[in-house]
Amino acid sequence: MRTFIILLTAVLLLTACDEQQSSESMTYAMNDTALEHAKKHLDAKYICPMHTQIVRDEPGRCPICGMNLVKKEVKPQPQKTALKPEAKKQSGHKPDKYPTVTIRPEIIQKMGVRTTTVEKGTLRKYIKTVGYVAYNEDKLVHVHPRSSGWVEKLYVRRKGDWVKRGKALLEMYSPAVLEAQQDFLVALRTRIKGTSLNREQYRNAIRNRLHLLGVPNSTIKQIERQNQSINNVPILAPRSS
Repeated sequence: MRTFIILLTAVLLLTACDEQQSSESMTYAMNDTALEHAKKHLDAKYICPMHTQIVRDEPGRCPICGMNLVKKEVKPQPQKTALKPEAKKQSGHKPDKYPTVTIRPEIIQKMGVRTTTVEKGTLRKYIKTVGYVAYNEDKLVHVHPRSSGWVEKLYVRRKGDWVKRGKALLEMYSPAVLEAQQDFLVALRTRIKGTSLNREQYRNAIRNRLHLLGVPNSTIKQIERQNQSINNVPILAPRSS
């Protein structure tokens, strides 16, 4: 009789434990079903990543900055049920491996965080910066008149204009240059007593005087060929630039 009572008590305890486990399993199943149902019927919202106060029910663009609205699903709050240690082990519940960090939208806006769609492509290394174009100081050439006078014609009028070597930058009238030209013409026409070497040395001295005044070789040859002085003497570009 005593043995029968002990066996009956053990059977009742096992039955009670089984019913408790079945009840807890059913509770978890109901909670999961309700959570999935809520996810299906919650409407998604579309917000601007930069202006979180802009919320729409359908895709579009932000009226402030023009960015595409990003879909943000409303996550339902799952029903929390206190689990006993034994129930946690039996239900297979495991804590998250990594902690979840949630940042409020207004803080994201202050931080300047921008989001975009992930795309697969080629990563190119380039630096976007500001540059200034300047001239090479090592190749800078100064052009100065070597006698007093005034400019009659100016061919280069704007900063940055392209000039070619040997082309005229301007034409200048100078009384000193005009006087040297006349002396050169007199030397060409006058017969100097003595050898031809003396005559050539005198003419070369006058040519050198014109060179020192900045008269180009082409202009000196033109004066000698035409046997006539030139009022406006060109000043040529010493190099292309």
